[in-house]
Amino acid sequence: AGAAAQARRRTPLIVGAAIAVVAVVAGLVVANAAGQRLPNDAITGSIDASSGDRLAQARQLIADGQAVQAVKLYDRVLKDDPRQVEALAYRGWLVRLAGLPEDGLVYIDRAIAVDPAYLDARFFKAMILWKDRKDPAGAVPEFRAFLAANPPADRAAPVAAALKQAEAEAAGGAP
Repeated sequence: AGAAAQARRRTPLIVGAAIAVVAVVAGLVVANAAGQRLPNDAITGSIDASSGDRLAQARQLIADGQAVQAVKLYDRVLKDDPRQVEALAYRGWLVRLAGLPEDGLVYIDRAIAVDPAYLDARFFKAMILWKDRKDPAGAVPEFRAFLAANPPADRAAPVAAALKQAEAEAAGGAP
């Protein structure tokens, strides 16, 4: 009985820590996407300004908490370029955050098909598999793919912690 009581006391701490990791990583992913050269953008100034502008506007809308407006902008980008990886990944993530993880995963999988090295899509897929589908074993390869791409340390550390927890859960450990 003592061990069971101790385990019940630890469970809220573990769940709280997992939620904190998810929140930090999601924040870092959104923050990192702002102000970077976008996938499929040219290195020089020859990018399509309207698509790049819409993506920048969508990022700002996300930062301002206006997810529905951001999704609408991503839809406009995808109408012009159905393979735009950032729009696919972030549209999928926002749909997941709206409570539709399976619908979101469709877009995230499309982003991965376009660019398997796009880190945000790998992270988003891992989180959906782990937290929404309760499939930590399925999330592990996605977390590993994220880390194998040598992301910046501020993004790698929380994802490594999430990977460790998902591996423990997949091996039968406590969540």
